[in-house]
Amino acid sequence: MPTRPHEVYIVAPPGLESFIASEVRALGCKVPTLGRGGFSVNMTTAELYAANLHLRTASRVLLRVGRFQAVDKTEFFAGFRKLAFDRYLSPGAGLVVRVDSVASKLQHTGMVEALVRELLGARGGPTIRVRIDHDTVTVSVDTSGEHLHRRGWREATAKAPLRETLAAALLAAAGFQGSTQALVDPMCGSGTIAIETALGARGIASGRLRSFAFEAWPSFDPVVWDRVRAKSCDGSLDKAPRPIVACDRDPGAIPASGQSAAVAAPDVAQPGHLRRPHREHERGRAAVGPASGVLPGAGSWWCRQRRRSSNWNMT
Repeated sequence: MPTRPHEVYIVAPPGLESFIASEVRALGCKVPTLGRGGFSVNMTTAELYAANLHLRTASRVLLRVGRFQAVDKTEFFAGFRKLAFDRYLSPGAGLVVRVDSVASKLQHTGMVEALVRELLGARGGPTIRVRIDHDTVTVSVDTSGEHLHRRGWREATAKAPLRETLAAALLAAAGFQGSTQALVDPMCGSGTIAIETALGARGIASGRLRSFAFEAWPSFDPVVWDRVRAKSCDGSLDKAPRPIVACDRDPGAIPASGQSAAVAAPDVAQPGHLRRPHREHERGRAAVGPASGVLPGAGSWWCRQRRRSSNWNMT
């Protein structure tokens, strides 16, 4: 069994913890009890890198630096100065500190931030996150950098674009299987659902087009990172196994989704406004998410397709 020296906290949108836990288990890690908004897991360096690269529904990946008890400035100062940051911070870079406090005597988050900056001096790098919960201080570094929904492929947006992480969660909750099911999104907007479908069906890592905060650490291991990235390509497909169609009646949506699809998933078909149902023998799902919350009416493409074939379900 590999030694897993890193205590990692996976930040999750509330309600999506179980889906993210399944993704983490797929990386080979054992997930203990789930919490609301995230969970802790022990990882190797390679697994830490892979979590950022592969997790489709998580928000961030935090690395725990340490924890201690503190009820005042003196105790905080004494506890924080024992923590080691040389592996993560470099001289001269800008420093970002985020502090939150819950039911603790150290309630002044601005004061705590000032203390952290004083203790770390002229160093910077990844965001330092300090959480004080019932006088227990937990200090973490953000390994991800930008929020993980930023995949690196979005070129343009339509109105109210859906976050990529939520699109991936929607597909997971619906039990969508890209290897055996087609997908039609007749209200695609920016095309997020269709693009996430294509990437997942092809086995493409969600973070392949972006960079991460850990790549700037003094302790960053480029050999391990190259190995993780190379392994992520094993078994990936050049094209989605089943058809994926994105369309919208809004003429501005197709160019926006088309630009992003050209970067991330060129196999997403975009015929414009969908007028004819897909082949009757095809099994698939229609991803319908109108902003108004109004479900398709009796004359809609979805209802016509259901009358022709029972092989289609709505998500």
